[in-house]
Amino acid sequence: MVTNKQRVIELLVATKYGVSASEMPTLIDVPKDEALGIINELISEGENIHSLGDGRVCTLFYWCHR
Repeated sequence: MVTNKQRVIELLVATKYGVSASEMPTLIDVPKDEALGIINELISEGENIHSLGDGRVCTLFYWCHR
């Protein structure tokens, strides 16, 4: 089972220039406020969300097309 945190991370990896949290409910079915909380959590963990996709492989296709 894919968690909402994994969905947010995968979307940030897949979108080179990022995506608005207000679009996340439509794109990945994660509520805006929860997505913002996850993004803040990633930042507090030291993750650079602006370069999240550098060198990573996205598995977004798998769970978006289930």
